[in-house]
Amino acid sequence: MRARARLAGIAAGALAWLWAVVLPVRRRVAVEALLATGMARDRRDAARRARAVARHLALLALELPALWGATDAALRRRIAVRGVEPLLARARAGEGVVVVTAHLGNWEVLGAVARLEGVPASLVIRPPRGALSRALVAAVRRRLGADALVERGSVTAARRALAGGRAVGFAIDQRPPSRHHVPGHFLGRPAGISTVPASLALSAGAPVFTALTWRRPDGVHQVEVEGPFEPPRQGEARERIAALTLAVHARVEAAVRAHPEQWLWMHRRWRPVTARPGRRGRDPQGGGEPAR
Repeated sequence: MRARARLAGIAAGALAWLWAVVLPVRRRVAVEALLATGMARDRRDAARRARAVARHLALLALELPALWGATDAALRRRIAVRGVEPLLARARAGEGVVVVTAHLGNWEVLGAVARLEGVPASLVIRPPRGALSRALVAAVRRRLGADALVERGSVTAARRALAGGRAVGFAIDQRPPSRHHVPGHFLGRPAGISTVPASLALSAGAPVFTALTWRRPDGVHQVEVEGPFEPPRQGEARERIAALTLAVHARVEAAVRAHPEQWLWMHRRWRPVTARPGRRGRDPQGGGEPAR
C-alpha cells in the first residue's frame, strides 16, 4: 500500500512537471489567481503552490482507474464521511435532494459515496474537453452508478431526477456561463455565483446539502456533508434564491480556503459573467453550471 502510494506520488510529480511544460498558459492562470486572491505571499510562493495544484490534479487522474476497479470494501477503506446522516434520511425516505459541491479534492469520490450508501445520484456536469478524459471520467461514473447530465439543457432532466427521488449534484465553484447568477465574492474577489441549484431546490421543494471532499495527508478522501440549508421563509422568490445560494457558497469558499492546493486554480473563475449569444430562452445557465 505504501509502495503504491510512493509510486503514485512519483508519477504525479512527473505529470505535474509535464503539465507545466506543455500548458504554461494554465500555469500562469493559476499563479495569477493565487496572487490576486492573496492565497500566495508573492510570485515565488504562487509558483510553488501552482506546482502543488498540478501535482494534486495529476494524482486525481491517476486515481480514476483505481476508482473504476475498486470493490466496495476498498472504497470504504479509502473514503471517510462525516455528517451524511440527515441527507441519507431524506434520500431513504424517497425525497429528491440537491447536493452542492466543488472541484475540490477528488470530487469523483462523491459518486462512490452515493453508491456505497445506496443513494441514486445524477451529476450535472461540464464535460472535460479531451476525448480521452471524457471517456475515462464517463467510465468511472458509470461504474459508480452516477447518472451524468450534461449541463446544457440539463435543468429539465434535473427536475425529473429530483421527482424520482434522486440526489442531484451541482458544482458552483466555476464561472456561471449565463445570466442566471447572483453577484457575490469568491476568495475575496467579485464573482458571479450560480443560482441554478437553489432555484431548482425551491421550485421542487427539495432540501439542499453541501458535500465537499479533500485528500488527507494519509491519502484518505475526507468527505464532509452539511445541511439541510434552508432559505428565508419571507421575501420574494429571487431574494430567497439569492440568500440560499450565498449560504451554500460560503461553505464551498471555506473549504477551498482550507485546502487551496486541491482546488482547480487554472480555471478562469473571475472573468465577467456574460450571457452566451443566441441562448435566450433556454434552461437556466444556458443549461446549468452544476457540477461534477
